[in-house]
Amino acid sequence: MKRLSIIIPHYKEPEHVIAPLLYSIENQRGVERSRFDVTIVNDGKDVILDENFLEHFSFDWHYIVDDWKGVSATRNLGYDKTTGDYVMWCDCDDCFANIYGLKTIFEYIDKQEFDILNSVFYEETENGNVLVRDNKNNGNIDSTFAHSKVFSRKFLDENNIHWDPELKFNEDVYFIHLAQAVAKNIVNNYTPFYSWCFNPASVTHNGSVDEAKYFKHCQNTMFHLIDELMRRGKTIDAQIYLLQKLFSCYCNVTTDTWFKPRSKESKNLETAMISAVYKKYIHLLDTIPVNVEKDVIKNIRTLAYDHYFVYETITFKDWLKTLNA
Repeated sequence: MKRLSIIIPHYKEPEHVIAPLLYSIENQRGVERSRFDVTIVNDGKDVILDENFLEHFSFDWHYIVDDWKGVSATRNLGYDKTTGDYVMWCDCDDCFANIYGLKTIFEYIDKQEFDILNSVFYEETENGNVLVRDNKNNGNIDSTFAHSKVFSRKFLDENNIHWDPELKFNEDVYFIHLAQAVAKNIVNNYTPFYSWCFNPASVTHNGSVDEAKYFKHCQNTMFHLIDELMRRGKTIDAQIYLLQKLFSCYCNVTTDTWFKPRSKESKNLETAMISAVYKKYIHLLDTIPVNVEKDVIKNIRTLAYDHYFVYETITFKDWLKTLNA
């Protein structure tokens, strides 16, 4: 049995898009090839990779072609078809940022058992900058993306954690938040070894999902996640997540220049989305500990100020009242 299985969902990306990831795995040093394998799972049959291309790589690889089911179901299929003690999911348009990425992972695997290994990662931006993503959530590194995270198979199996097949977009948020809420042994690594590469053709960046559908997807993720957290008795995690989304939305819609300029229509769509979430779960805010509420708001407000949101024209409490009008 392998110690680590790397799972790569593949949709319609041509070979030149997935090649940097595979070559970055091929070039890893300081780790024996026998300790890991790579499984590529085709989500649909529109673009089939040439196995002659895959034969270039010396690591153990498996290629699965399946009918289109969406990225969550594809990630689940890859998981079910692998056996590694630990697993990580990579997007096929990303890559390992250095040749010692897997060595870093195995140093943690060999040193101790863990439920989740979180790691900061590089993010390429549209304008060519490279950032280090280390968003904190409840003391852990990033709860938004699967990038640069490793999971214990035993932990996932024992806690019945899987990708929600109903979520076709924003699905990372559900999986990562749920896993981090349930995990008892999380290890954080602060040396980045993975790069979220900018791909203008990706769904995240190409604008193929209009804003109305995007916010509907976000709302659906919130419903699924909060309901699942409550079902598992993770009330405080549900409260924190709800407050994070509410205060982030408050920052988004009450300023013109947080991450990027926003139209009034865009802000209205986001407000309508979060209003439905707030009305459904308003009762959760009644019992959130005061110190937790202050910490969540402080952390997001600090991030907002860092992105030029330097004034508040309406208080958060008053803004919440408008959602329930």
